Amino acid sequence: QTALMIAQENGKTQIVQLLSNMSSIQQLRGQGEMEKLEREKQQQKEREQQRLINMAVEVERQKNKVVINQKSDQINQLQQEIFDIRQEMLYFQTELSNENRKVLNLTN
Repeated sequence: QTALMIAQENGKTQIVQLLSNMSSIQQLRGQGEMEKLEREKQQQKEREQQRLINMAVEVERQKNKVVINQKSDQINQLQQEIFDIRQEMLYFQTELSNENRKVLNLTN
């Protein structure tokens, strides 16, 4: 009978140990799930930050394009003005040459 009681006690101890182990396994699983969720949340946060950075970079790129186009238009306008002034200078040089010729003709 003592052997039976010892075996029962050992069985009870083993059952308690098994239940304790199962509880520990469940806690570890829960921790693993929480860590997994935290990693996923962190990755999502990082992806969102990268998306915002990419959007900001694209906005800056578009702004720069607009500025470049405006400057390009200004340069083209100035080049046209320079061309017009040169044309005017040529006209006046021609006129001046004609007037000089008239004066020379008159003095001869």
